[in-house]
Amino acid sequence: YCGMPDGTVTSSENNKIIYTAMVGKIEVRAECVSYDDFDASEWTVYFSNKGDTVSPHLSDVDVMNYVFKGECAKIYTSNGDFCSSDGYAVTETCLSTGAELRIVPYGGRSCNTAFPYHRITFGNRGVNLAVGWPGQWKSYFRGTDDGVLYAAGQEVLDTVINPGESLRTPLMVVVSFDGDIETGINVWRRWYFKHVGITKPHLVGCFSGFGLEFTHATEENQIKAISDAVNNRLGINLWWLDAGWYPAVNDMGEDDWWGTLGDWKPDSKRFPNGLAPIGKECEKHGIDFLLWFESERVTEHSEICREHPEWIIDKGVKMLDLSIPACVDYLIKKIGNCIEEGHVTVYRQDYNFEPEDCWRSREGENRRGAIENLYEQGYLRFWDTLKARFPELQIDSCASGGRRNDIETMRRSVPLHQTDYGYGIHPVQQAFSQTLYSWIPYFRGFAESWEKEDGSYDDGKPPKNLPEFDEYTMLSFLAPTVHLGRFTNVKKPLSEETCEKIRRYSALFNRVAPVICSADFYALTPYHKSREKWTSWQFDIPEEDRGVIEVIRNNAAPDGTLTVKPHLREGRYVFRNLWNGETFRYAYTGGSMAFSQPIRSARIWEYARED
Repeated sequence: YCGMPDGTVTSSENNKIIYTAMVGKIEVRAECVSYDDFDASEWTVYFSNKGDTVSPHLSDVDVMNYVFKGECAKIYTSNGDFCSSDGYAVTETCLSTGAELRIVPYGGRSCNTAFPYHRITFGNRGVNLAVGWPGQWKSYFRGTDDGVLYAAGQEVLDTVINPGESLRTPLMVVVSFDGDIETGINVWRRWYFKHVGITKPHLVGCFSGFGLEFTHATEENQIKAISDAVNNRLGINLWWLDAGWYPAVNDMGEDDWWGTLGDWKPDSKRFPNGLAPIGKECEKHGIDFLLWFESERVTEHSEICREHPEWIIDKGVKMLDLSIPACVDYLIKKIGNCIEEGHVTVYRQDYNFEPEDCWRSREGENRRGAIENLYEQGYLRFWDTLKARFPELQIDSCASGGRRNDIETMRRSVPLHQTDYGYGIHPVQQAFSQTLYSWIPYFRGFAESWEKEDGSYDDGKPPKNLPEFDEYTMLSFLAPTVHLGRFTNVKKPLSEETCEKIRRYSALFNRVAPVICSADFYALTPYHKSREKWTSWQFDIPEEDRGVIEVIRNNAAPDGTLTVKPHLREGRYVFRNLWNGETFRYAYTGGSMAFSQPIRSARIWEYARED
C-alpha cells in the first residue's frame, strides 16, 4: 500500500515492523502494524533531517496510493459534523473509469464537513479505510479500468525540513472484509472494540447553577446536586462540570465563559477550596468527575498570553502554537496539575475555532504544511503524556461538537459530545447515531425533547416546560453514554415517581449498554431524518444468539406497524420488553418480523434463543 525507498527492517516484534531508509540526509522510517486476528494493517511514515542544513523540499507525500481491484465499486462515507441537521449524512458514490472524488475537511478540524473514514465495496468484499490526522487531511478516489485508485495524506505538505526536525504522515488504517457492507461495518466494529478501545458506559449528571454555561456553579451547589443524585439512587456514574468553572467575569462585569479562559485556575470565590472537594465527593460515590477545558485557545488576560507572546498565534482567536515543544511542555504541566489537584478522571477538551488560518500564518514559502504537522505532533504528545501520567484517565474529544474525531484522536479518547446541533430533535439524533454506530461506536445521547405543541421541532433550543420524564425520549436516545443532566440540573426536587422511572431506566441502561458496546450492529430501517418514519436497529451477539432490537415510532409516523428483517438464526426466541417486562416467544424461520406500537413510542426488546 505504501511505496518506500530501499532500506532495512530495523525492528520486528509483536506484529510491529519498523522499516528505515536513508535518502540523502533524510531518514525515512515506516512504523507498520499487522493484526493476526483481522485482515488489517496500519502504518505511519516519519521523515527526519539528520544533517546540519535544511533538507530539499518534501512534497506530494501520500501515506497511501494504491489501486483496489474489483468491479462495481461503491464508496461510502459521511460529511461529518458541522452543527446542522444535514450533518452525519451517509454518501454512496459509484466511480466510472476516470471519474474522481476528492474529500477534505474545512478549516483544519478533521471531521468538519468531511469524515476521515471510508468504506469501499466490490460486491461481496471490500475494505474499511481510516485516515488518522487531527488536522487537514485529503482522500482522493479515481475510477480505473479494474478498480479504484485511493490516495491519502496531509492535504498541504510542501516544505523543507530543518536540521533535527521530524515530520510525519497521517496514520493509515486498512481493515479488509469478505461480505456485504453490513459485514464490513461489523468487521470494523469488532476491530475497533479490540484495537482502538472505548471507555465504560456512563449515565451523566450535572448542575450548572442556572447561569451562562457553568459560570454559576459553586462548590456548594455541585456537592449538593451530587448528593441528591446519589440519595435518589438515579444511577449517575459521571459528573460533568463544563465551561465557566474558572474566573469567568469579563471587564464589564458580565458572565463570560468564552473570553476569560486560559489560566485554568478554579474561581476562588465559587470554589474556595479548589475543585478537590467535588472530585473527592465523586470518588466517595464511585462517580467519575469530568472537567471541561479548551486547552489550545487562550485569551489576552491569561498568564500564558502575557508571559509567552511568542507561543500565541492570533488570527481572530488566540491559539497556542503546539508546534513549539516548550509550549506543549507548559501545557502538559498546567493541565496535568489541574487534573491531579481536582481529582479529575475524565479530561474534556474542546476546540471551538478553525486552526488552519493560524497554521498558515506562520508558514513561509518553503514551509507549507510544516507548522500544522508539528502542531498535530505536539497535540498528540500532549495527550499521550497525560495518559502516561494518569493511566486511568479518560479523555473526551470535543470540537464544537464532533469535528475532530479521526482515528488518531479516537485512539486516545471518546466523543461524548458528537454534535452541537439539535440535542432534542429525535429523528435527527437517531440518524446521527446510525452513522456513528457504523464508524465510531461510542458516543453520548441526550435525554431531551425539543418538540413543540404541534409535534414539530425547534432547531434552536428546548421548550421551557420539559416533562419530568418522557419514556419515548429516554428510550429513543439510548446510547453508550446518556446525558441525564436535566434530571439533576433542577431548581426543585424531583418527584418520587420521576425518581423511580429514572431508576428503572438506569437498570435498563446497565443491561443494554454493554451489549451496544460489544455487539454487531444492523440498521433495520433506511437512514432518514423524518418524524414521519420509524427507526429500528439491532445489536446482535451471534456467538450467544442474543441481543437487543430497538424499535422507535416517531411522532408523526402514520403506519401502526413496522416490518423488518432481523439478523437471527432460525429457531425459537424469547423477546422481553426491557421497560415494562412484557414478553413473547417467536419462532423465527428466516423471514420478517412485525412490531406494532403507539405513535410517539420506543421499545427496547432483549432477545435470546431458547433452542
